[in-house]
Amino acid sequence: MLDPDSPRPGENILSIRWRRILVTDLPEVNTRIIPLETSVAALDVPNGRIFVGSSSTGVVSLRASDGHMFWRHNVDGSVSSRLLYDPETGRVFAGSDNGFMYCMNARSGRILWRTEIMAEVVNEPVLTVEAVYITAADGTVAALNRKNGKIIWSFKREPPAGFTSFGHPGAVIEDRKLVTGFATGEIIVLDAIDGSVIWERDLAEDVSLVSPGSGNAPLLDVDTTPVVDGESVYVSSLAGGLYALDLLDGSVKWRRPDIEKVTGLALDSGILFVSRTPTGISAVDARDGSILWNRRFSSGVLTTPVIHGDILLIADSEGGLYAVRQGDGELLQQIKTGEGFSSPPAVSGSRGFILSNGGTLLSLYIN
Repeated sequence: MLDPDSPRPGENILSIRWRRILVTDLPEVNTRIIPLETSVAALDVPNGRIFVGSSSTGVVSLRASDGHMFWRHNVDGSVSSRLLYDPETGRVFAGSDNGFMYCMNARSGRILWRTEIMAEVVNEPVLTVEAVYITAADGTVAALNRKNGKIIWSFKREPPAGFTSFGHPGAVIEDRKLVTGFATGEIIVLDAIDGSVIWERDLAEDVSLVSPGSGNAPLLDVDTTPVVDGESVYVSSLAGGLYALDLLDGSVKWRRPDIEKVTGLALDSGILFVSRTPTGISAVDARDGSILWNRRFSSGVLTTPVIHGDILLIADSEGGLYAVRQGDGELLQQIKTGEGFSSPPAVSGSRGFILSNGGTLLSLYIN
C-alpha cells in the first residue's frame, strides 16, 4: 500500500530555476545533437558552488543560486566524467576523455596535479583517506595518491576483440574490496590497498556466444557500476541479465537473465531500481530478484536512477527527465528540453543540476 503522503501525478515535483549554456559549438547531424553530454556535476553545498565538465568548456565552477561563473579551466580533451568534490581539502577531481586525471583547487581552478591514465576516464572517482581510485574505458583500474597523483597501483583487463558497448562501469569500495566490471563480461574484486585480485566472476559464461535467431555475438559488457549492500553485490551484463553475488567469493545468490540491457542500478530499502533500455524501469526485490513493478518509457537510453525521498529521477537521452513514484512506478512529471539527457542529475536536498545533450546546465527545484 502506498504511503498517503507519497507524491501524486499532477503535483509540481520539478521546476527549472535557471539555465546556463556551457556548449555553443555542438554540430547537428539530421537534427540529432551530437556529441552526448555525460558529465555530472559535483556539489559544494555549504559554499553554494557547483563544478561540472562538458565537451567543450573543460571544467567550470558556477554559483549554485544563479549560474554565475566563478572560473573555467580548459583541460586536455572533453570532460565526460562525473566530477568529485572533496570538502575536507577543497579539491575537485575530474577525468578527461584525453586520458588524464586532474586535481584542482576548488576556489581558483588551479591544477594541483595531473596524471596520465592513457585512456578515457568517464566515471566518478572513488576517494579514500589515502587514494583516489579511477576506472578507464580501456579496462584500467588505478589507485592514485590523492596528494600528488602518483600511481600507487594499476590493474588492466584487456577489452575483447570486436564491438563493445558505449558504457563503462565505475567502481565501488566496501571493506577494502574494490568491485568493478569489464567489457569482457567479468566482475572482479580487487584489494584496494595493493590491487591484487581477491576473486573474479565471468558472467559471460552464462551467455550463449551466438544470439538465438540472429547469428550475431551478444554484447557481454558489464556497463553498470555495481551496487554493494551488506554481503551482496548487485551487478548486470548487457546479455547476461541481473545478478546478486556474494561479496565474499562471487558465488551467485540469484540471477534474472530476463532483466537484460541494464543501464543503471540504484538500491533503497531492499528494493533494486533497474534502468533498462528500451524497456524502462523495473523495481526488483533485492532478496530474491522478483519483480515488484515495471514502468515503460520512451525509446531513449535511460541513466542510473537517482533516489530522492519517495521519488526516482530518471534521465532519458530522448524523452527528457522523469519523476517517478518509488512505490508503484507511477509517472509524476516529465521535463522535456528537446535535447534529452545522457547523464543523471546531481541532487542535494531540494536542489538538482543536470546537463542536457545540447550543452545546457539546468538548475532544478525539487519539491
